[in-house]
Amino acid sequence: MTVMSRSRDRASAGKRTELIDAALRVLAREGVSAATTRKIAEEAGLPLGTVHYWFAGKDDLMEAVVASVLDKFSEAMDRAAVSAPATLLESFRGAWKVVEADDPGAQLALYELTSLSLRTPAMRDLARRQYTLYRQTAKRTTDAWLEAAQVDLPGGPEAVAQLCAVVFDGLDIAWLADPDGCNPDDVFVLLSHLLSAGSTPRAGSTPRTASA
Repeated sequence: MTVMSRSRDRASAGKRTELIDAALRVLAREGVSAATTRKIAEEAGLPLGTVHYWFAGKDDLMEAVVASVLDKFSEAMDRAAVSAPATLLESFRGAWKVVEADDPGAQLALYELTSLSLRTPAMRDLARRQYTLYRQTAKRTTDAWLEAAQVDLPGGPEAVAQLCAVVFDGLDIAWLADPDGCNPDDVFVLLSHLLSAGSTPRAGSTPRTASA
């Protein structure tokens, strides 16, 4: 492959990314029902044929949007985990800053796409992958805390991660619906306390405080 052909391939692949980004903007602004392939092409400033070159149809493009959003979410959460202090409470607070910094319209669009995938047989695996990623992201944080504190909890690490992922997901939709009536930090303080209180030292470990 020549340098020129590789350059053309990169430029062409860049159009796929432009379409995904444009689709997310339309989704965030107007919702799933209004996000036609024509409107997305117009948003990207590209011919309609470019959409159909890269994607089999709207559902295929929506899958790519969700995958892109989840990749960025996972990367942002990992950055927050690296920079956050060691306590579980501060990890929760750092992760919530990622949620707060995100576009509420984009978050709402993701919930719409989740509902769409559950109602569309060909897309059902998308919702499963989405919530698998949420659990995996939570597990990286909770596993680090369990290891540092040398403690265990009923149900094991998988249950702890699932609990935290479900709490975050519920808080997100509650915050979108009623930001003034939702106080995530109170929930994080309580959750951290409950996890710490319910933990038991690992067999053979040096006793230490399970600081949450």
